[in-house]
Amino acid sequence: MIHEAIKRRGDNIITLSGYGDEIADDLETQLDVLASEGIRDLDLRSVWSKNVLELSDEEIVHIKPRFRTVNNLGCA
Repeated sequence: MIHEAIKRRGDNIITLSGYGDEIADDLETQLDVLASEGIRDLDLRSVWSKNVLELSDEEIVHIKPRFRTVNNLGCA
């Protein structure tokens, strides 16, 4: 995993994040790929073909708990 390789380099650890929309349009695929690579921070720009500013309250309510279930994923 990418995260483990960086940790082995020494004390100067950098934080990796990913743009989920460059992985897939679907939230579950975005989160699965990031988790499989050990990446725990997501820059959420769009999901389901929508910019985050266009998401409904219901969609946001659906998204928030998913971050906690995937390695305590952080979101920018």
